[in-house]
Amino acid sequence: MLKLNNAQMLPLRSLFVTLFIVFTTYASWCMNGIDTTDNKIAYYRTSVNRNKNVVQFIDKALQAYGLPKALHNLALIESDFNRSIISTANAVGTWQITPVVASDYGLRIDSTHDERYDLYKSTQVACRNLADLYGMYKNWILVVAAYNCGAGRVNKAIAKAGSSNYADFFRFLPNETIMHVYKFQLACYANNDRYEIRVSKPESTPGADELPQTRPGISQINISAGYKLLIIADKLQLPLEELQRLNPDFEKKINETGSTLLYLPTDKMPDFVLMQTEVLSESLETEQ
Repeated sequence: MLKLNNAQMLPLRSLFVTLFIVFTTYASWCMNGIDTTDNKIAYYRTSVNRNKNVVQFIDKALQAYGLPKALHNLALIESDFNRSIISTANAVGTWQITPVVASDYGLRIDSTHDERYDLYKSTQVACRNLADLYGMYKNWILVVAAYNCGAGRVNKAIAKAGSSNYADFFRFLPNETIMHVYKFQLACYANNDRYEIRVSKPESTPGADELPQTRPGISQINISAGYKLLIIADKLQLPLEELQRLNPDFEKKINETGSTLLYLPTDKMPDFVLMQTEVLSESLETEQ
């Protein structure tokens, strides 16, 4: 049996300690929710407050094009309002504009100049692009999806599903795009913009006695397509029948609009917010 003296053991002990610190630090991050939804919400809010001047500039541009100001959340999730950022796909600037989009909308890109770094010019192009996409789809969820992966991919997904309802065709989109839509809605929720960016109007407005949220002990949250009541019930340890009673026509509403309000007992809402990403991930797995 090989025996090592203290001098020989020292480097091994040092390595062990280093690995132990790395492991326990990573485990601590996971256990303490470094990437949990509530932390993302706090981060999104902080980022908007930290970049108020940029957000105000973007809001004015959006307003000039007749677009909802809630779309500043798209710049937030694209770049964190960083006009110098470059993606692995060579998308550049605050709005992460690709070379193809830049060419389509007349932005200059050459060896000496790249106008995608210009906040004013890139914002004008982003607004025109968003307006054009909305003209095609008349649905903001589809616009956000197309902004991320391109109208061509969205159209192919719609063709495969035989439906233009996001809930029907989202499974044919890249995973990155599905998460992009989720992040956008989460950012809208974080910054109280979710009502401005409602995907479509309800066919009728129910009376106050019909609204679950008017009852004591019931809270609501806006969620995107992909969530399954069965998974939500399992994760929150709620009877499925109770969840269905609180959310009648859940699938119909989410299929028609791509998003809907989810009603939960108030004491369960914090748990749902903390586990929202995990719930969505497991819900998506049931579709495969």
